[in-house]
Formats: sequence, structure tokens, C-alpha cells
Amino acid sequence: MKNAVYVSVKGLNLHLFMRKILKNGVPLTRAVKKDGEITVMLSCTVSKLFAIFGQKWYNKKKGVPSSSFHYCGFTVTVLRTYGFASLFQSVWRRIGVVAGVIAVAVFMLWYAGAVREISVSGGSPLSEERVLNVLSEMGVSQGTRRQAVHLPTLQNGLLASFPELTYVTVRLDGVRLSVSLYERKDQEVLPVADGNVYATASGRVTGVVVYSGTARVSVGDYVQAGDLLIEGCYALPDGTAEKTEASGEVYGEYDLTFSRGFFGVDIERYRSGRSVQSTSYRLFGFSVKGSESSIPFALYESETTHSYLFDGCILPIQREVRTYYELLTRAVYPDPLEYKKRLLNELYLEAEQSCAALGRIVRVSEDVSTDDSMIRLTVTVEASLNEK
Repeated sequence: MKNAVYVSVKGLNLHLFMRKILKNGVPLTRAVKKDGEITVMLSCTVSKLFAIFGQKWYNKKKGVPSSSFHYCGFTVTVLRTYGFASLFQSVWRRIGVVAGVIAVAVFMLWYAGAVREISVSGGSPLSEERVLNVLSEMGVSQGTRRQAVHLPTLQNGLLASFPELTYVTVRLDGVRLSVSLYERKDQEVLPVADGNVYATASGRVTGVVVYSGTARVSVGDYVQAGDLLIEGCYALPDGTAEKTEASGEVYGEYDLTFSRGFFGVDIERYRSGRSVQSTSYRLFGFSVKGSESSIPFALYESETTHSYLFDGCILPIQREVRTYYELLTRAVYPDPLEYKKRLLNELYLEAEQSCAALGRIVRVSEDVSTDDSMIRLTVTVEASLNEK
């Protein structure tokens, strides 16, 4: 492919341009003169054309090649170039743009595919450094690939490493790993105004720890709320007593009862057939606002599906479609044994959640009344009897 340049010449002394070109032996074709302008095809390179007229093709100040120049009353403008050099420059520019886009996309995929930030929060005095060290021992730190992060394993590992925690939540939002720690704060045991410690709950004593004062109960005693547990005094060798501020902890077992009415009928929810959808989009783990739909149903359930907007596209645009289904209710009469079993499971769950902040569950007993109208679950808990 021969080198050629298609130019436009405007202004005065157009004959000087033609004379210069012919004098330097540059073949020209497709010359058209119209309204004081000549367009012509020259069989040379752009750099040679500029050199014929003593011009510099490359502008060092701007850092780019020039596309026009002025000479003796006329202006020469390069309209198009042909040849291997021009083709190479054009292809190279396109390759550069495509390579830049691919490089940015690859970088974003690489960046979004790993944990870039770890935040630790919650109602726990544990230092962030200790938590990060435990996460690092489990193989999770900044730069860990998202596929290698197993949230249940992290939760169980943190609970095992820090027994003082009640529960842990771990979420992975985009490139951010959020860890929330919750520690059960035992209520401080304080002496009452008269210097003695009294029972705040009724139960059978299982342990006594005295910091100051004299214990008035022992293991195995049954106390009522308001009974004296620790008296604010010491017995002296001479038979007298010295007053002090009583302080200590008295542990005991007491019962909590959870109940449900057993009516032999259940309420079943079913879909009416009506639904609405809400669509949102995510790019590299970040949410992009999509269409939003109000929920016109008083009772509903939802389902969420995820898919990629363009299969095989460099940009991983993920579409999230959430469908809300209207629910209606109707009465059903389940099998009595299965119904009792389900109610007991609900009571067990309620008991575990209620007792988690109190103490350790010691015993559990079930009671179904003879008339089958009430089902009860009695839980024996071991906890402090003198919490403030």
C-alpha cells in the first residue's frame, strides 16, 4: 500500500502550492478546484509534505502531530492519510483504546473480587486488632478473594475464640467485610442502700460468692425475692460485729414458663396469584438504582433472583429482580400430633432467645394440659439471684 495524503488548500497564491509540489517531484491526482479551494491527493507522507514547505509536522509543545500549516497566504489542511504508516497509527490508536478499556475492566474485576476493607463494630470492648488477628489466622484479611470467605465459618471461629461474646454477625457487602460483635453485659451486682444484698428473684441457691460481708444463705436453700442474701457485717473474735458494705453474687435456679394455646386449628397462608416486581442493578458489588415498585399488599412474601444483564460482557452488571406475592389466609385443621410438635418447637426457640441473656438453661420440661387447650414449656435457668 503506497503512502498518500489527501489535503485541502485554501487562500491566495494557490499556484505556489502546486508549483512547490511539482518541483519536488510529488505525483498528484484527483485535483479539484472550487470556490478558491483545491483538494488534491498527494503521493507522499504527511511528514514529507510538511518538510517541502519548511514546516515541522510534530508539535513538541502540544505533544501531538500537526494537521495543518500556513504558508505564503494559503493554508494546507490534511483531510486523510493512506499507507502502511497511517494504517499502523490508526490501528495502534484503536488497540490502545481497547487495551485501556480491557485493562480498566480487568482491574475492576480484580479489585471487586477481593475483600478490600474490614470493619469491626458492635457492643464489645474487644480491640479491632485482636479481631483482625483471629480473622487472619482463619485466612481472611485485606486482599482475600471473595470466593474464599465463608461467613458461617468466620462467625463460629470468632465465637470460639472469644467466649465472652453472645453472638457475631458477619456480612460481605461488595468489597467491605463487616463484623459486628455483641457481648452480654452482666448486670453489676451492687449492695442496697442499707449495706446488705437482697434477692431480686426467687429460686434455689446453687452458688455463693462473697466479696465483702457475711453470707446468710447456703447452697440448696430456697429464697424468695426480697430475702437477705449477704449481710453487711463481719463477726469479730470478741463476739461483736463490724459493719461493712455487703457485696457478692448468689447464683440459683428458677423456672420460667412459656405457653401456647392449642386450639386444633391453624391459619395457612397461600398466594392469591397477584404480584409486583422491583428491579435493581449491581456493578462490581455496588448498587445502582433501578425501577422501584410500591407494595400494594397488606400480607406478602418475596423472592429474589439474580442474573447478569449481558452474558459474556466485560462489565459484570448484575440484575436483581425481587418479586412480591400477595398472600391470603384460610383456616386449616392439621394433624394434632404434628401441630403439638410444631408448637413445642416454637416454644423451644422462644425459650432459647429469652434465656440467652439470663443464664444457662439447666432443665426443660413439657406439659400438655389434659383438655388439649394449652401447651406449656417450663425452663429451669441458672443465673444470678441478686442482679440489680
